Amino acid sequence: MESLNFDILVPISFICGLFTTLGFSQYLSYRGRKQTLKVLEIALQNAAISDHKALEAIAWTKSRPFADLRRAMLFLATTFGLWGFSFSLESNDIRSLLQSISIFPFTLGVTYLFFHFYASSDQSRQYS
Repeated sequence: MESLNFDILVPISFICGLFTTLGFSQYLSYRGRKQTLKVLEIALQNAAISDHKALEAIAWTKSRPFADLRRAMLFLATTFGLWGFSFSLESNDIRSLLQSISIFPFTLGVTYLFFHFYASSDQSRQYS
């Protein structure tokens, strides 16, 4: 029986912990949005809110103007951290593994940057 190589467990556990943290935070924000929409649905069914401006104010309370930009910077910082850390490793296998894993947060970061700039230009066209 071959002995277990514990050197590979450190990067794997780090990456699993990172994805678990990101996934859990996304789940919690999804749950909060779902609860807010449920409250709005009940209020609309009971006709407690009928003013259009009140609905817009409630809808904009949860959204932050730079949330997409913050997420983009977080994902891009994670990407460059993983990518930079990969060059400090001696093993080419682990280096290529970390570099290929860093493509995922890079793609998310670029996507959030696109969302930020597209939403900013879309809002300026819509409200001006």
